[in-house]
Amino acid sequence: MAKSLVKYFPILIIIFVWLIFSSQYFLKGAAPFPSTYLLNNFDPWNEYDIIVGPVKNGATPDVITQIYPWKWLVIDSFKSGNFPLWNPYAFSGTPLLANYQSAVLSPLNLLYFTFPFNDAWSISILLQPLLASLFMFLYLKSIKRSEFASTVAAIAFGFCGFIASWMMYGTLGFAILYLPASLFAIEKFYATKKWQYLALLSISLPLSFFSGHFQTSLYFLIFVFLYSFFKFLTKKDKRLFGFTFFSMILGLMMASLQLLPSIEFYLNSPRQTIYSISEIIPWAYIATFFAPDFFGNPVTRNDWFGHYIEWNAYIGLIPLLLGFYAFRKKDTYVYFFGLMSLVVLFFAFKSPIQDLLLALKVPVLSTSAAGRIIVLFSFSAAALSSFGVDHLLEDIKQRKFKLIFLWVGLMLLIFGLLWSLILFKIYLPPENIHIAFSNLRLPTAILGAFLLLLFFSMAFKSKKIALLLPLGLIALVSFDMLRFSLKWMPFEDKKLIFPSVTLSEGVKRVAPQDRIIATFGNEGSGILKIASTEGYDPLYIESYGEFVRSAEEGGYKAPERSVVRFPRVSRNSEKLLNFLGVRYLVHKKADSFTPWTYPYWDYPQKDFKLIYEDEKYQVFDNLAALPRTFAVGRYKVISDKEKAIEEIYKEETDLSEEVILSGEPINTIEEDENPQISIVAYSPNLVRIQTQTNKDSILVLTDPYYPGWKAFIDNKKTRILVADHAFRAIELPKGEHIVNFIYSPESVKVGFILFIFGIFGVLGLRYLVRKP
Repeated sequence: MAKSLVKYFPILIIIFVWLIFSSQYFLKGAAPFPSTYLLNNFDPWNEYDIIVGPVKNGATPDVITQIYPWKWLVIDSFKSGNFPLWNPYAFSGTPLLANYQSAVLSPLNLLYFTFPFNDAWSISILLQPLLASLFMFLYLKSIKRSEFASTVAAIAFGFCGFIASWMMYGTLGFAILYLPASLFAIEKFYATKKWQYLALLSISLPLSFFSGHFQTSLYFLIFVFLYSFFKFLTKKDKRLFGFTFFSMILGLMMASLQLLPSIEFYLNSPRQTIYSISEIIPWAYIATFFAPDFFGNPVTRNDWFGHYIEWNAYIGLIPLLLGFYAFRKKDTYVYFFGLMSLVVLFFAFKSPIQDLLLALKVPVLSTSAAGRIIVLFSFSAAALSSFGVDHLLEDIKQRKFKLIFLWVGLMLLIFGLLWSLILFKIYLPPENIHIAFSNLRLPTAILGAFLLLLFFSMAFKSKKIALLLPLGLIALVSFDMLRFSLKWMPFEDKKLIFPSVTLSEGVKRVAPQDRIIATFGNEGSGILKIASTEGYDPLYIESYGEFVRSAEEGGYKAPERSVVRFPRVSRNSEKLLNFLGVRYLVHKKADSFTPWTYPYWDYPQKDFKLIYEDEKYQVFDNLAALPRTFAVGRYKVISDKEKAIEEIYKEETDLSEEVILSGEPINTIEEDENPQISIVAYSPNLVRIQTQTNKDSILVLTDPYYPGWKAFIDNKKTRILVADHAFRAIELPKGEHIVNFIYSPESVKVGFILFIFGIFGVLGLRYLVRKP
């Protein structure tokens, strides 16, 4: 029993630290979610006027407006018996699986079928530091690091700045936490030649790519490949390297189920043409490696320099300093992680590398936040700390103190420089010196405690005393990382996560195909399941963004980077509103006569009928809205998109009577005096329309045109035309018909086939791998 306890003692420590971090959920039922921010900043939930504590961090809006509503839609779709391919509630319709951050394929989604939604959400969020720590521990043990050293590094990585800052998203952390599991698989395969470890390597890739953040998974993939190449250089075994490389290919094949739809979406989004690297870290921010709040913290509302969540590389003061001591001895692993740390710093911080990437126009790397690659520094530095622990304990045991004193001198020099900036008012603005002073005191205290522990261990030779340093290291690192991560993470009452609101009664009459305009975004439309013309997402359909933004002035305007905003005041606002079939206006009374709400008061009263009112909200029926689908007998063919948009927004162009097509119809199109068109079924992946016409005409559906949508007339496939630059149309023969628009993208089908082949390939490794 005692031996088992000793064997699993490090694992128990990691679990114990995680339980402390998660205690508010397990003991109080509090969820890791920014409910306060929701209730006080977003419609319609701010009607509650509830304050339950301080807003915890500055990154919460994306969790509220994107991540949580997308997860809600994904799980709701699965439980409704539909595969979540399409989201009809934003951008007038947009891909859901392919938008990537919805994490449709994440295995963690199974939690939502076992636990209530908010509990499943909480568990999935809180699992990130635990899994990251456990995987890191297993990896470091596989490269022969001691239990103590592996525990220190595991806690440092599991609660590092990147994982802690992005934890509430439930995407970026999962995308990187499988990295040590992949490296563990490579190490164990080289050591045992067992195929099971190749299978683990293969599986870790789709686990990362299914997690919901492509950029982070791309960094993960690059690092794993470089590590496998490093193993080849050190072992000189082409056969083993070939197996690891082949396993990675199999993993990418399995990940294709997510990758191919997302690549297709990327190529149809504004991101493919907007090359701009943001979030490049200034070198001054390196001070936060030693004192994470040196420039303040958004939680305490005193951050004055930098972007805390994007630039956070903290792994704990002691692990960082121990990483320097790792270079005490020659070791190929130390060289590899040291080199990776240095290279990553030049990619994340201001250097000519960003200019080179921008010039090369590398997809993703040339369009994203550069600072996020800092997670690879955090991982490498944490790994180095394990070597530093072992070298330090060995030198103390052998009474080799010379290098230890030099190392301590380096620590004191670093902190002397930091304190000099404060005391002599160098670089820091006078009004912010007190922030740096306040937030450097605790790191200095931690350093002092560590030095006392170190010198005490050096002064005595007792075996019992020898245990004091490693146990003290674990305690200090655990305290530091828990203080750091808990300060950032909000825990609040689960009942306050999107509570029921009175406005939900007012929108019950909204049919699935009807659209609304309101002052809220996806946090309202997604949760309440009412379709909006607006949206906020790194990926959205480019042609739709062009169509809406061009309405502002009536001429072509390039779409915005990540958002589509409905123009509230322009000469084309009414035309756009009615064409898109915006049937309902949700109006907050307090927003009357403000520029961010639609000015219904400027239009004839007969156009807007009040159908719901409570103390704070009104819902109007837009009686002038066009049906969501209709037949026209006139058309113009304009293939040039700028000319097409100009024609669309001409005052004399009546989009209810005439359609602008990008290609010539096959049949002869004629006007019909009384076409009968109605939507009989409308769901995310299917639109069914019943038609009766006396002439061949063009059927327009004001849903965005996008690859993967297929049209059938009486179960016979017909081609979809691009209508009015961004929408769908088909040639409709006269008579009575049933028209089905079905979303069934080839990218998903091909991805599924590759996924199956990848699984069989992994199973085949058992027969492929043979000991020579």
